[in-house]
Amino acid sequence: MFLLILDRILEHAIPVLMHFFRFLITILLADIISYGAIADAGPKPSMKFKLIYKTTHPVKVEKGWQLESEFKVFNVFDTLDRKGPQGFNISRDKASSMAYGYRDYHKIVIQFDDTMRSSNVFEDESFNSIYELTVYDDKLEVKDVTPFMKDSTLWATFLKALLLTLALELMVAFVYLKLARKPLKILFFVILGNLITLPMLWFVFPLFLNLGAAIIAGEILALVGEAFFLLLTCKAYFKPSGAFLLSFMMNVMSLLIGGFALLLMIGF
Repeated sequence: MFLLILDRILEHAIPVLMHFFRFLITILLADIISYGAIADAGPKPSMKFKLIYKTTHPVKVEKGWQLESEFKVFNVFDTLDRKGPQGFNISRDKASSMAYGYRDYHKIVIQFDDTMRSSNVFEDESFNSIYELTVYDDKLEVKDVTPFMKDSTLWATFLKALLLTLALELMVAFVYLKLARKPLKILFFVILGNLITLPMLWFVFPLFLNLGAAIIAGEILALVGEAFFLLLTCKAYFKPSGAFLLSFMMNVMSLLIGGFALLLMIGF
């Protein structure tokens, strides 16, 4: 009796859920389009440096600069100027910078009380990066020590997104399968479906679509693709309405809660 009532609910709920999903996508698209207009008030990339001294004699920091360049050879560069929150700050034990947007390559130059020292050229791939800045007698050395949970490089972020998505969608699927009295072996196919759709969203669509279009296309693929995958692999346990409802609930959970959690983890 419970299963019959659930199936009736599912059949009438699908059109409403699809309208709601389109509403969510519309909001997401509006946020992406308006992001550039609110960039000044939004989060900005930053770097933090811990100074470690390995000099023969104690030295004192007088002032410092962060240099930015589009070229690894650093033959053309600019100083990171102070503009509102943007700028470079330094004290004896630490330094930090924030920018509206960094160049591809960076160097740190510090004037000490004995001489001026410059660092190696380094790249910044995380939104909020953490470095060790070691002071030697004749140079500075920058080493990236950003922890994994703060690492926003492509592969690290993808791995965290995959783990978050699987955790959230498996939780939703577990509750649904228990209530609907369906076998828990279906969870295996939920995992397989995500392993197919999530790489498409991260690595395929961005090759020929802009950010907003890639996110929208990826979410539609996840919703429809995972529902059809469940129908294909578990057709003995699902009607189309049930497969689409489960896919919808899983993807809304991963899009809203998972997306927010991922941004918090990388420090956005």
